[in-house]
Formats: sequence, C-alpha cells, structure tokens
Amino acid sequence: MRKVFYFLILILLIGPSLYKTPTSAQVSPTKTTSRNQLELLEKSKEATKDSTVSSQLLNENLTLFNRRITTAVGRIDKIATRISSRMEKMKEEGLITKKHNTSYTNIISRIQLLKTEWENAEDLSSKITNTNVAVNYQPYRKQVLVVLGRLEEVLEAEKTLVADLIKLNK
Repeated sequence: MRKVFYFLILILLIGPSLYKTPTSAQVSPTKTTSRNQLELLEKSKEATKDSTVSSQLLNENLTLFNRRITTAVGRIDKIATRISSRMEKMKEEGLITKKHNTSYTNIISRIQLLKTEWENAEDLSSKITNTNVAVNYQPYRKQVLVVLGRLEEVLEAEKTLVADLIKLNK
C-alpha cells in the first residue's frame, strides 16, 4: 500500500512536466528583449481575446509597453551618440578610426530605420480600440516583433563596434 501511495505522489509531481505547453504560450525572449516586455505584449494579446475587456486596461497595457520600447530606442540612440563622441576623442588623440566610420554610419542608418518602424508601430497602436481589437492588434504585434528584432541587431552592432574601438585604444 505504501509503494502505491509513493508511486501516486511521484506521478503527481512528475506528471505536469510531461505535458507540453501549447505553442501559443511558449514565448522565448530574445537576447536584448526583457521578459517583462514580452509579458506585457502577451497580456495585451490575452486582453484582446476577451470581448468584454475594458478599453482602459487595453490602453494602459499598450501605453506602458509603448513607453518601454520608446525608452529602449532612446537608449540605443544615446549609445550611438556616446560612440560618436568617443571616436572623435580617439581621432584627437591620433588614433586612426577611418575603418570604423563605415560601421558607425551603418549603425546610424539602422537606428533611423528602427525609429521609422517604431513610429509605424505607434501609429498602429493608436488605431487599436476595444471594438476593433481583433482586426488591428495582429498588425501591431507583427510590427512590434520587427522592431524588437531591429533593436537586437543595432545593439549587437554597437557592441561589436565598441569592442573594436577598445582593441584599437589599447
């Protein structure tokens, strides 16, 4: 009897881990995307499924998420500005940074593309209301995922350029 009891407890403990969660619930964050940002995106996605969701809750989630992405885009831009000022100082010190100028201009063009794509996402976000969520949410979500991918690309390019400049400075 005791063995059966332990076996049942073992099944109850291990059992839930054997079932795979649905693919819609599996969200893996990218390297630079925080889990909180994806959770907000998923919360607003879940909120759109319920037709009785209050428009205030929907607006709060979208506003908070948009504010976080806008802040991230601003930080990426500030990093580019700091890289530019550091490259200028390195030139004044006599270090040759010409081969890194193309990387920097590439980063600046990526940031401009990122900003325009984020403006498109914000426009799509402003069109989402409680009555047309089913139609307007998916284009917004797709645009946000594109923006998050661009953020990751720009951040990686900036990290690479900074690492190269550090090597050059040594």
